[in-house]
Order: sequence, then C-alpha cells, then structure tokens
Amino acid sequence: MEKIEIFESLKKACTDENGLLTIINLDNLNSFCDAYGVEMAERLHKECKRIINSAIEEDDIKACLGEDGFVLFCKDLKNKNELIDIYFYISEKMDEIVADMLSKEDMSGLISEDAPISVKLSMGAVMVPEFGTDYTDLFQKADQAISELRKQDEHDIVFYDEGADMKEGAVWVEKEEYESIHNYLRRYINTYNNPACEMTVNLSPVFEEMNVKEFRKIVYSSGKTISGLLRNSDIMMQEENSFKLLLAEMSRENIIKIVDRIRRGLKKAGLYDYEIITIDTIMLGTDGEYCKWDKVAV
Repeated sequence: MEKIEIFESLKKACTDENGLLTIINLDNLNSFCDAYGVEMAERLHKECKRIINSAIEEDDIKACLGEDGFVLFCKDLKNKNELIDIYFYISEKMDEIVADMLSKEDMSGLISEDAPISVKLSMGAVMVPEFGTDYTDLFQKADQAISELRKQDEHDIVFYDEGADMKEGAVWVEKEEYESIHNYLRRYINTYNNPACEMTVNLSPVFEEMNVKEFRKIVYSSGKTISGLLRNSDIMMQEENSFKLLLAEMSRENIIKIVDRIRRGLKKAGLYDYEIITIDTIMLGTDGEYCKWDKVAV
C-alpha cells in the first residue's frame, strides 16, 4: 500500500473505528546510526517493523514516520493494559535484536565495549473516539503524550489524558538527578528549617514462582499509580523493585496520609493480589539530622 493510501486509511479509521492511535519512537536511533553506520541502523529499523507486525493484529494500520518512528491504529483495542503488553513485548524484542547485532559486529574503532549505544522505545497513545475523531488532532494528542517522555528523557509508554493535562504526578528522574535534588533539599531544609521526607516503597511478588517479566509489568503499573497520587513538586526514582520518593515541606501527619493514599491507590488499581508492599519513611530534619521513624507493611 502506498504511503498516501496508508494515511488515508488512518484518517478513515479515526473517523469510523474505535481503538487507539499510537506513535512509536525509536529513541537514540540517530546516535546509533552515527556510532555503527547507516546499514546497521537500517537493519534495526527493518527488524522493528517486523516485530511490530508480529505484535499487532493483521487488520491494524501501520505507517512509518520518517526514519525513527511509526504510527499505528489498533482497531477495537480499548484496554490500555493490552497496549502496555505490546509495548513491553516490542521493547524486549528490540533489546534482544540490538544485543545480537552488536555481538556480531567488530566494534573496534567505533565505540568502547563497555558503553554500547542502545535504542529504546517510547510510545504515546490516545483513545478513539473518546478524545476525538480527526486524525490530525488525535495525532497531535498522541505526540503531546510522547513529548512528556522526551522532556524527562524517559523511555516508556504514556496515554493522552485531557483531564490530567498531561502534567500531574511526581517528576520521575534517574539516580544521578535524584541525588542532586536530594542534596539541594538538604540545603533547603537547613536554610528554611522546613522538614521533608524520603519515602521508599518496596515491592516483592506474593508468589515466589511469579514470572519475572510479569512482575516487572506489575512494578511498572505500581510506579505509574504511585506517581499519579503525588504532587507535581514531588520527586520519584526507581531502583529495581522499589521506588524512592522525595517529599518536600512534609509533616509526619501528612506522611501518614500519603502512606494511606498509596495503600488505597494500589488497592484500587488491583495490584494488591500480586505484590507485598512495605514503605519506609525517613524524616529529613535540620543540620543534616536524619530521624528514621516508621516502617509500614501495607
């Protein structure tokens, strides 16, 4: 099918069908191309098309967006968890393909072996017809969703949510940035004598035999749920199966309320049956004093 025909099909699907319009971006593909050459990048792009085709239904619509992206219309797909499963499937297969390609190439003179350039996936999606039926408008909304990931330099899947204005919840950062903010917060506390809290939410599977990949999805869903329960000013970082939270200007009474809010939020999301949740809280006081005061099994 010609490119123009494909986009006409996407427009018609947005007008007539129910489903999810989705943008997939291959993050770092340009850097990958610079490091390993155009041929390697083209091979990777071709493999990604094959993987996407294997993950979606035959009557779903797919088009390329330049050299590092795709747009999909997944017909009759209304369950967000199903698209999350597709995201994880494509991501895992891409990781395998990249690792296999690099293992077979001579990297001498290209890049150090201990710092390979990987290609990660970002996905932004919008529900149709809930958020409209015009393809151009829906595409902009899916792109707005994925742009939130770009701002945070994250590789993830995010759904457009008009009501949430795409900005609610804690700011999710990497370890280095978290530590810098942590140091800044300590100086702020010493200057203004305003206490804060560092909270650690630990997750472990209820059943020892639980599949590792399945539990990773549960941890992912838990993190998104926790983030949405916090303020825009709160900071969040993931370490394996735990999440560290920095909560500024926080009293003990408010911390108890937040622990209860997280407990109720995870229960409402249906995650209680799959994970054991414990929460450690540390009050950050003045003059660098730390007072560990509570540990909660949720």
